[in-house]
Amino acid sequence: MTFQWLSRGACVVVCAAIVAGCSLRRVVVNDVIAPPQVAFIQTGATTMPQVVAQLGAPDEILESEFGLATLYQWSDTKASGVDFGFIARFFSPYSPSMTLARTGIDMEQFHVHYDSQGVVRTFGFTRHEPVRPLLWFWPF
Repeated sequence: MTFQWLSRGACVVVCAAIVAGCSLRRVVVNDVIAPPQVAFIQTGATTMPQVVAQLGAPDEILESEFGLATLYQWSDTKASGVDFGFIARFFSPYSPSMTLARTGIDMEQFHVHYDSQGVVRTFGFTRHEPVRPLLWFWPF
């Protein structure tokens, strides 16, 4: 009977130590641009100053043989990890870092291409769908 309580107590202590080493973070880069926000853009009619007035300053301005291109980037990603070395803090003055983490930050993009007069030629979103393995350990 005493052995059962001792083994359950040890299991609870180990589980608590592992959970104490868990970390969850949310990484947000720039404001998200959604399709309704860019509905005002008309190919051949909208100009660069109109786009910048609605969406703000772009992250990049590129030059091509056809004219300028603006690039807007954003990300809203969750990151998580478990530091198994956290358990050693209870027994050792040195705490090794044994971290199992998922921190893939996928940047989304919105491109606008202009002709030599600064009028929109093309625009569109670049979506990066995350590639998930068959066995997914993380709850996100």
